Amino acid sequence: MSTAAHHTDRQYARRATTYLHLHRGIAREEATTHPLGMLVLGLVISAIWVAILPWAGEGWVWVLDLLRDPLGMADRTAAVHYVVGGRTVLVLPESIIDGPQPTTFTVIANAVALLVLLIVSFVISPEKAPLRYFLRMIVLLHGMSVIYHALPGRDLPYTVGGYVSGLLAAGVTVIALVPIVLSLTHWLFDFSLGRKVGLAVGVMAYLYVLIPLKYALHAVILHVGGMIYLPILFVLFGLPIEVMIFIAFYGWGMSWKGRAGAGERT
Repeated sequence: MSTAAHHTDRQYARRATTYLHLHRGIAREEATTHPLGMLVLGLVISAIWVAILPWAGEGWVWVLDLLRDPLGMADRTAAVHYVVGGRTVLVLPESIIDGPQPTTFTVIANAVALLVLLIVSFVISPEKAPLRYFLRMIVLLHGMSVIYHALPGRDLPYTVGGYVSGLLAAGVTVIALVPIVLSLTHWLFDFSLGRKVGLAVGVMAYLYVLIPLKYALHAVILHVGGMIYLPILFVLFGLPIEVMIFIAFYGWGMSWKGRAGAGERT
């Protein structure tokens, strides 16, 4: 059974009539009758990812070592092997990267920049409310870091290399969870098995390529700009990016038409 698209005719102030359409990504109601089988399949794909982690991690080591020299971030990139029962179960890159603590000038310059952003957020048209709130979020989050570093004797007890390694480890977990989450959501609907598995593998592959490149960029910013930028990089541009990518792929996958003969979706 399919749900037909509908729209609402609504008049907005100073604008022509606008139609609000039901997004095709949520215009479906049919579900498969084998949720347990889908969950088992998701667990199998996650288990395969866990099994290849040593080779996947070596790939990340190679990527970061390739970027290390042109970016001038570290003398070398080490491959840290995690061994359980005499078997290597995980390999992660680890680099010795300096992240300077901010000078007084840097703190003042960041404070002035945040003040300008705050003023801009009030000048922007109310029709661009998401941008206004995003700028204010930046001011709030980065402002706390600026205030923290303005206090005497306040240094973040972290290193750039440790930060990158920790989030790479978190990325491994995120990739492992992708097929499990999809098996409990997207896979319950009327799509072919090939599309279901293809979506999971596509998301996992996309994240596998993105994650080391993104955190290499974080390392460059922290190496050049200093540790004052660590909180905002972590909160706004760390794991939330992976989550948003998953949501984007999920919405794309839900917009697909079902099997032939299942009816037209909108």
